[in-house]
Amino acid sequence: MIFVAASAHKQGANCQKAPQGSRPARPQAEGGSRPGLATALGAAVAALALATVAPAAHAQATPVAPAGAAPAPNGADAARGAVLTLSASGVIEVLQDWLTVQLEVTREGPDAATVQAQLRAAFDAGVTAARAGVAPVASTPGAAQFNTAGFGVYPRYGRDGRINGWQGSARLNLEGRDTARIAQLAANIPGMVVVGSSYSLSREQRIAVENQAQAQAIERFRARAQALAQAWGASAWVLRDASFSAVDGSSNQRPLAYARGAAASASAEPAPPIPTEPGRTQVLVSMTGAVILR
Repeated sequence: MIFVAASAHKQGANCQKAPQGSRPARPQAEGGSRPGLATALGAAVAALALATVAPAAHAQATPVAPAGAAPAPNGADAARGAVLTLSASGVIEVLQDWLTVQLEVTREGPDAATVQAQLRAAFDAGVTAARAGVAPVASTPGAAQFNTAGFGVYPRYGRDGRINGWQGSARLNLEGRDTARIAQLAANIPGMVVVGSSYSLSREQRIAVENQAQAQAIERFRARAQALAQAWGASAWVLRDASFSAVDGSSNQRPLAYARGAAASASAEPAPPIPTEPGRTQVLVSMTGAVILR
């Protein structure tokens, strides 16, 4: 608009004054007539308006997401990075292979020193017999062994609360994988009574069975993790952490009362072995862990 006003003023200044009484001549614009200038200006304004409206119309037809907005996830994208906690277990059942037999000797009397001397003599005889019985297999680890389990003398009280005597007891254990030898030896320890027996798993057997059960638990854990990952729409998974625990039921204990006469002579026939029968143990290994979906 400013450009148009300036041009009109310039054209007026250049016009010659017409003689009085003559018709005024039409002013001539530089470079062409007034209608031509108006036409050019109208075309320019129309082009500018069209250029302004067209982008606005296009923006309305194609919405643009706000800056920083995340695209809507599909199923796989939603599962990626999720952490799942799950567990699995493996169970192996085996025959128990370790026998433990507890033997005891007791003595009592009015004098503590006398009771202790008698108890020690009987206990020494039992330990000597146990040592001789396991000696033939001493070179085979775990075949048969013995250990002392306690020795003590205690006062005995009457109804009036006063000491009226003394009593003492001592124990030893026979144990090992050679169950036939241990059962036979336990029945022939002089002066001692069998007060209990139990079967369990030897250390070597327990380790071997736990390894089998653990491998089973890991395999089941993997299968379950894969199934859950597929159900969530994930293509893979990785283990983040895991822990294991093992339990076995090696508690097959039987109380017994089997005595070998203290006065039996060395030439007497050996007593038959004590009755024992191994049971079966289930070893359970549990695995708990967390996996990350990929």
